[in-house]
Amino acid sequence: MIPIDYKSILEQALAEYTLMVSQRQELDLELAKKTQFIRATMNMLPDSEKTEFETALSNLGGPSLGLTDAIRKALQTEPNKPFTATQVRDKLKLSNFDFSSYKTNPLASIHAVLKRLKPEEVETTDIDGVNAWRWVGEPLPSLGEWFEKFTNPTTTNALTAFYATKQRSANAFADIMAAGEKAKAKR
Repeated sequence: MIPIDYKSILEQALAEYTLMVSQRQELDLELAKKTQFIRATMNMLPDSEKTEFETALSNLGGPSLGLTDAIRKALQTEPNKPFTATQVRDKLKLSNFDFSSYKTNPLASIHAVLKRLKPEEVETTDIDGVNAWRWVGEPLPSLGEWFEKFTNPTTTNALTAFYATKQRSANAFADIMAAGEKAKAKR
């Protein structure tokens, strides 16, 4: 029996997860840009014609991010630019963030989240006497860096062996079940 290298399997799973998170972040950014475009274009319509498009856009939204993650994403869209809390709020509104579940003033909640972000994520600065935050977190690795780091022959061989063992186990289980059914039928 081939020994299973669980560490390599876990490294591969983590690598795949990292890629999916990266793809999700890229897609979230594209969705935010498209939402901004749609909202800007809707503003060109007369009020009587906007409603159907606003409804369609809100129905397509899906589950929303929490406030902290939404703020991180807002800051990450322009990592070299510092944003005041008011500007962050405006970016969240443009991305159709739902503030309805917040009992307090949204700006107060945004301030609280911004102050709690880690120093590795944001840098605080001052713009005309007003606090502003700029994203300084590590950028995600490029796809080339990701593949170089996480794909190697050991990991690939370990995954192949692991799934082959799983398939053999499934086949053996199916054989046992079939034998049991034959035995029942003979009675």
